[in-house]
Amino acid sequence: MKITVQHEELASRMGVAARVAMSKGSNLALGGVQVHASADGVELRATNIEMGLRNPLLATVVTEGTVLLPAKLLQDVVKSLPKGEVTLEHQPATQDVLVSSGSSQFTLRTLRNEDFPTLAAPEEAKSWTIDAEALSETVAQVIRSASRDESRPLLTGVLVSVSTAEGVLRMVATDSYRLAIKTTHLESTPEEDFSAVIPARTLEEVVRISQGEKAEVVKVGSNQGQIIFIMGDTQLTSRLIDGKFPDHNQLVPKEFEHTLVFDRSELLQRVERISLLAQQSTPIRFALSTKGLKLSAQAAEVGEAVETVDVTWTSEELETGFNPQYLIEGLKSNSCKQVKLKLINALKPGLIESADESGFQYLIMPVRLGL
Repeated sequence: MKITVQHEELASRMGVAARVAMSKGSNLALGGVQVHASADGVELRATNIEMGLRNPLLATVVTEGTVLLPAKLLQDVVKSLPKGEVTLEHQPATQDVLVSSGSSQFTLRTLRNEDFPTLAAPEEAKSWTIDAEALSETVAQVIRSASRDESRPLLTGVLVSVSTAEGVLRMVATDSYRLAIKTTHLESTPEEDFSAVIPARTLEEVVRISQGEKAEVVKVGSNQGQIIFIMGDTQLTSRLIDGKFPDHNQLVPKEFEHTLVFDRSELLQRVERISLLAQQSTPIRFALSTKGLKLSAQAAEVGEAVETVDVTWTSEELETGFNPQYLIEGLKSNSCKQVKLKLINALKPGLIESADESGFQYLIMPVRLGL
């Protein structure tokens, strides 16, 4: 195999491939990027078992062939090369690949092609398209709520569903301490309803790739246990997560006793200031009375922070607390100018939602307050 490619093109495509390739593990092939050169062009392939990538490379094929190289090492080498044309040439006698640009030359040992998994192809009959911007915005508003705890794999995913009758895309994510729901209206929907739990990391990568490709639409296909996203000529395959995702309709209370409306950015600034004193497990206290709202946090060995907000409150006094980081992330996830904070009592979860009815809801569990 021998190809020539412009440095900027190779560096950009390798950045995506290196993110997908497995960075740790005993299987060296999963930490590699496969460079496949044929009469149809050049393709970079990478996988970490959860995701699989096919990324076209705009290059000239001098000699066809396929090699597998360590992804992170190749990425670092490419980054270091001078701008201009880069050549990758397989040396069959030594099973090395010569990477050269200008006066720079690197000889890299190849990995075993036989150990690299075969990547799935999409099933055209089950494919549908979605507006890339709508997909990106929806992912951005729920992704923070997905769990990072690998011991609870179901919660590391996002429930993605499309209702053809409603004409909406709905994403739900939770780590059991907070739950985010975003409903987005679609201009077109698949012929059949769709529902699957997709790893959060996969959705993050789909957004990054689609933005890098400047894709207007994302094509979605599915087959047994897998989902395929196509953005331009780039294809990302992902496994789906098995299991019954928590029913958000059961978790979100149907009615709330109190509703407060805030300027989102102003409330976010106040909460961020107060959180400077909310160390470790210290909650931010919300104390509501006829005097208004008092936000506070206290750390015994550090100090105390207090802010007051003018709100109309005619009910009995209520004091509840929330995890400051979860509260901040909920406010940041919302893109609306004004938000509603809905409460029942001190021990029930609170709900942050868009005041403009744009379809974002963020349920947050309270923190039990000490004396």
